[in-house]
Amino acid sequence: TYSEVYPNIGQDAEGMKRLFKQFSFPGGIPSHVAPETPGSIHEGGELGYALSHAYGAAFDNPNLIVACVVGDGEAETGPLATGWHGNKFLNPARDGCVLPILHLNGYKIANPCFLARIPRDELRKFFEGMGYTPYFVEGSDPENVHQQLAGVLNTAVA
Repeated sequence: TYSEVYPNIGQDAEGMKRLFKQFSFPGGIPSHVAPETPGSIHEGGELGYALSHAYGAAFDNPNLIVACVVGDGEAETGPLATGWHGNKFLNPARDGCVLPILHLNGYKIANPCFLARIPRDELRKFFEGMGYTPYFVEGSDPENVHQQLAGVLNTAVA
């Protein structure tokens, strides 16, 4: 976790205050994934490459399950549209496994997202057509969403 790598940022009110003060500030913490972000393998700031990096990590680590969170704005970029096809080269029995997670909140940085505007059945068929089995997790209550997501992840890796 962040606090393990940066012990001066504790998991208490004072640590959160310090984290928020440094966020997106010169000499502080970048506003996107960066090399100093614990556990990251992808430099943020330019959208579209998350799935390509995830599939690369899976190819390099046959026993790894890579959870890749894709924002709906990133999902509309050309590189990401191509990245969805990485599953056609990956054999989960021999290579690692990628679990793409699309965060479809309906908004990019400043305007609506087209994937959030199509009917659920069409969205399901879109991903099935690319070789995925989509699962939907919805809600605004964090505890409920976490429980749903845990159940879906257990199903997906079974």
